[in-house]
Amino acid sequence: ILLLTVVGAGQGTAISMAMDKTAGIVERFRTMAIARDAVLTGHVLGSVIQTFLALALVGIVATAAGLDEDTVTSLVGLGVVIALFTLPVWAVLIG
Repeated sequence: ILLLTVVGAGQGTAISMAMDKTAGIVERFRTMAIARDAVLTGHVLGSVIQTFLALALVGIVATAAGLDEDTVTSLVGLGVVIALFTLPVWAVLIG
């Protein structure tokens, strides 16, 4: 469930970035004095925040559903693994 949350958020970022390119927003930003990858960085950072909020919500629901505290501490370690998994997935989806 947690990995599906990450991939779903990555798809949303990829779709949002493609819509910005199609709508011409990226072309407008190129005329301004901003970094070339600023739009991509903004999309990715926004999605990282949304993904970790969603993962925290999944953890809260799992704890409320009866997951014991020892398992919750192991979920923190799993969160680190998921964080390491998130960036390559988004690199493939957006790149």
